[in-house]
Amino acid sequence: MTNTDPKIILQKVEIESKNKLLLELNNALISKYDPKTFSDTLAEIIKTKITYYDRFSITILDPESICVNYFNSPYGIEIPEIDHNKRNLKQASLSQYVIENKKPLIIYDLVEYSTWPSVPPMIKKGLKSAISIPLIHRETVLGSMHIYFKNTPSNIDEISNF
Repeated sequence: MTNTDPKIILQKVEIESKNKLLLELNNALISKYDPKTFSDTLAEIIKTKITYYDRFSITILDPESICVNYFNSPYGIEIPEIDHNKRNLKQASLSQYVIENKKPLIIYDLVEYSTWPSVPPMIKKGLKSAISIPLIHRETVLGSMHIYFKNTPSNIDEISNF
């Protein structure tokens, strides 16, 4: 007997689609050997297959200097105040939060975080919301990934769980 419950069918389709997309993402990324091609591919897949964004960036943690560096130049909206390559972790507020807590951060309204050092320049450029995700390999935090929006997506929670 097959299950005809629309909710279960939809969940199965969503899981299959998500698994297919993750496989496509994985295959695309493992075939890219230089950082620029890797991050270009990741940025494009996220923008075309997962969610439209206004800014996307990846930071890498240098545990010795306690600084973060951009893995590659951020994509989308430029923010000169924070786009220089090396920053003390305390000045990279969103990175600091997800790196220290080892869990994602969803910001529905950046204005609520305007006391964090890196947030006012984001607000000034018209960004409203953000998803920040720690990049963890074998319990070690390597850095963070950030997706910013001028208009908060209605499915921002779902996007962050991807």
